[in-house]
Amino acid sequence: MTESEVAISEELHFVYRKELWFANVFINSTRADIHTILRELEEFLKGKLKNLERKDLPNCAWSSEVQNSVMDISKHISFKISWNPVLMDFPFQEDKLIYNQAGYFEFDVEYFKQNIDGKRKLKPWILHEVPVFVLNQLEIFFSQHDYISIDRDPMYIVAIADRTEERGLRVEVPWTNQELERHKKCISQWISLYSGRWDDFRESYLENTIKGNLAYRKSELHYIRDESAFFYISESDFNTYFEPYYKKRIIKTIADVRAFQNAIISVNRSIDELKTNINTVAYFKLESVSLQLSKLEYLVGIVDGKISSIKNELESNRFRYYKDVLHHLVEIMDIDSLSNQLHKKISQISESLRNRYQKIQQASQEHVEKSTYYLNIFFGLGLLADIVTLIATFLGALYGDTTSGENIILLICSGFIGLVCLILVFIFGIRLLRLQRTKGRKKPMQTVDAVVVDEKDRLILIKRKFEPFKDAYALPGGFIELAENPDEALVRETRNETGVDLQFGEMKFIRLFDEKGRDPRGPVHSRAYLCMVHDIEERTKDFTDKERLIITAIVDLKHIELAFDHKNIIKDALKLRETLRKR
Repeated sequence: MTESEVAISEELHFVYRKELWFANVFINSTRADIHTILRELEEFLKGKLKNLERKDLPNCAWSSEVQNSVMDISKHISFKISWNPVLMDFPFQEDKLIYNQAGYFEFDVEYFKQNIDGKRKLKPWILHEVPVFVLNQLEIFFSQHDYISIDRDPMYIVAIADRTEERGLRVEVPWTNQELERHKKCISQWISLYSGRWDDFRESYLENTIKGNLAYRKSELHYIRDESAFFYISESDFNTYFEPYYKKRIIKTIADVRAFQNAIISVNRSIDELKTNINTVAYFKLESVSLQLSKLEYLVGIVDGKISSIKNELESNRFRYYKDVLHHLVEIMDIDSLSNQLHKKISQISESLRNRYQKIQQASQEHVEKSTYYLNIFFGLGLLADIVTLIATFLGALYGDTTSGENIILLICSGFIGLVCLILVFIFGIRLLRLQRTKGRKKPMQTVDAVVVDEKDRLILIKRKFEPFKDAYALPGGFIELAENPDEALVRETRNETGVDLQFGEMKFIRLFDEKGRDPRGPVHSRAYLCMVHDIEERTKDFTDKERLIITAIVDLKHIELAFDHKNIIKDALKLRETLRKR
């Protein structure tokens, strides 16, 4: 009987070929010499693995057999580490430490290199133990470096097998549904590497585990989970296609999406911290909170850009298998849900910050009004005392010696001064009544809006991310921050939302739009500006978040639903432009 004629049984065994590990990392590349770090890290880990002892393996203390196996394979390991950035310009701050790139360390690992007998001994439930140990050592190694942050989640493992055997003889399995069902116990041990070794897994668990084989060919198995992946590829195909295709295209995409997921989760965590602190932070720190929010909004913009590129890839890539893998990764890594959480939280913090500013402004205004009120009372009492004195003097002069020249002069002066004081009391009384009427009124929030038009009668609109009017189009603009004048706010908001860096000579003030009910959030007053620029497309060509930006002809505005009262703002802007052209 030849090897190929051996019957396939439940004793089928996958023979290990190699594996890849991925550890997510934030790094400050301006301070880190990555090549030196990788060289030192490799030497450090090789020394630790070579001298691995039983006391170093608390995570597998439940089994001396497993400990012995781990110590054995750690002495026969070959690996090489590389750094792979995913988000190159990502100014992320965590625990007061600043990083500028998000990516991952890739470990290209092989046990028992050139030793097939050693590879045959490897069991799948052993494979996660060494990465767990290595991750702990990474945390120790980088604990003295404040320019690298290692993700504490378990490292992602991609295990690869390139042959199947039964009783030491090679067999070829056509992976039909029937064969998957038949060998589900063997397959499931390789699919869920972090699950450990158990002999009493439920049938329902095994059934669910073997679902989702992404391979198109019956000769292969491709399982990708959120914590590990398993690829069975025939030896000949491995030698031909693994490096140029599977590793560089498919497995790299797995690592890229997972590192991107870690970046989103980290930003979410920072937003949660800011959200927790915003209602307790002191007034003088609110400007700092606003700055942190702006930085986080910038990171969310980068995340949006990456998600857009992924979706563009899903739409335009002509390789169906690659698209299936990418779609699967976006789903199991929960990318869309995490992104939606980012936007929801940013919107909530923005609203909380505006409310906090407003409450502080109202409290300050009420304090000023209250102080003014009491000052006016005291001042009014003083005036009344003076009036009484003047009247007494007046009466004394009136009923005294009226023929005296001094008394006549005193009479005239006292009467004049008393009249002036009465007028002043009347004026302050009116003022006090006005203060009482306006006391407690909501102070309007101040914003700016830009009508950016060019010589071709085109203007820029932005698709809103948040409520109110979510997904509707609006003019570029936003809230004026503390210690910021309207012109500065206009330049900042237009640059952030469109990429157009306005010059002050390009901005013409239209008017203040303060009509009641123009904004459902309450009283919001907007200073609108006409911004006449040259060639909008050229001015926005380097803007990264173009998914939200549209350049439209003015004549097409009638087909577009605009948020707030922005149609009225555009109408007044065009009137101002015509007036300026006639001059």
